[in-house]
Amino acid sequence: MHPSHIHIVNWNANGLSSHIDELLNYIDEESEQISFICIQETWICSNFLPDIPGYNFIHTFRNNKKGGGSAIYIRRDIVYNNLEKFNFVDIDIEISGIEFQNNKSENISLLSVYIAPDQKLTLAHLNKFISRNSNVIIAGDFNAKHNLWGSQTIDARGKVIERFLEDNDLVCINKGEGTRIHYNGTISHLDLVICSKDLAIDLDCKVGDDTWGSDHYPIFISLKSPITNTAEFPGNKFNYKKADWTAFNKILQNDALNSSTSSDVSTSYCSLLHSFIQARNSAIPYINCVYKHRHHQKINSFINKQKLSLKKH
Repeated sequence: MHPSHIHIVNWNANGLSSHIDELLNYIDEESEQISFICIQETWICSNFLPDIPGYNFIHTFRNNKKGGGSAIYIRRDIVYNNLEKFNFVDIDIEISGIEFQNNKSENISLLSVYIAPDQKLTLAHLNKFISRNSNVIIAGDFNAKHNLWGSQTIDARGKVIERFLEDNDLVCINKGEGTRIHYNGTISHLDLVICSKDLAIDLDCKVGDDTWGSDHYPIFISLKSPITNTAEFPGNKFNYKKADWTAFNKILQNDALNSSTSSDVSTSYCSLLHSFIQARNSAIPYINCVYKHRHHQKINSFINKQKLSLKKH
């Protein structure tokens, strides 16, 4: 991986909790940190996602039935904003979206998308994807077939996506590699990487050769443009005056019911702390802000003395 590039992993996990160890192993073995990890089919119907050390996350999930789910893990030193939720009333589409800046101070939207099969997808649905920002990267499982991205067949959903690309000057950068392996060993082309035309020349992707336990292969995406402001880190200033304490208590109660007990004090404490953090993130609204790192006064004094000492020599 190139250190001056933005690195994104897109992966339909086919159940994130069952396959998180494979993802963690990949992250540990990589010499360069991944900027963003887009996940589809989390199969988790709550805000409780498996922790990836060094990353924040956002998650969109179904409230009315099992399955689906879309998430983005964001490296903790990256400054970003959450996009407003995408709402669909007549189709199951889960989208998680963030916005970040590259080194040219250009805003880029990143969407992680899961569209379940056997539904009628329309242009009106897809056009909601690009109304936020002219620079956009859309990655996910579209469950659509078209020879534009390597499929030997073209279905109705594939034709709608083709029209969506044409109408909005978007580019599908897939290179024809299959992304899902069926139980019978056949390969299909369902996971796509789509971007705005201006980003296409600097964006590249390739399909991995290991499913990490899922039935989908990960896609590795690289953008030739580093992220700015990574020396600073994002913080969330929580607005406790607008907290939904009823939801907060309900989340804690549900987590207590679903959590396994442990005789180890340290393990129990970490589990309790995690529950409180997740309840806070779900039930208390916040304003995105950026905290600049400041040394403690004693450390600043020590640094200044060292500088004076160096000048004398």
